[in-house]
Amino acid sequence: MEDKRAFFKKVMITFTNEYNWAYLDGYDESLRLGEIVSYTYYLINKYGNTLRDTTFYAKKVLLAFPVISLPLKIENNFGQTRVEQFNSIYILRTFESYMKYLGIVKLSLDGFDKKIVKNQLFDKIINLSPIDRMRESNYKERNEKNIDGLISTINPK
Repeated sequence: MEDKRAFFKKVMITFTNEYNWAYLDGYDESLRLGEIVSYTYYLINKYGNTLRDTTFYAKKVLLAFPVISLPLKIENNFGQTRVEQFNSIYILRTFESYMKYLGIVKLSLDGFDKKIVKNQLFDKIINLSPIDRMRESNYKERNEKNIDGLISTINPK
């Protein structure tokens, strides 16, 4: 593909929607984090400019999706609660095996705690602004229908 952004987007969509993240770590396969990655994008977009502990994001995800940890099996949990087990899997799959690997976040160790901050690439690749999406859609419409003057008057850049 000549368009690097389109290629990167295709890789991200394929990895989140068509690949089982459990293949990378051997943890419980029933926890499908790719299905909620959009919420994690939202959280990183909102809080990611400041270096934060990864459990900060895990807690927010559990607050928004309290039933997500229910499918976790308790066997072989090495004394971890269901929430601790979720945190471990969420941090490993979402941040280490996905976002850090793609270069959209920086992950660092602070003792035993892992901290995360978004990379510049995050803002270039992931656009959560509805205004920008509307502009992009309007740009495509202007080109297709040759109505540049009308749309740019309604929605100036």
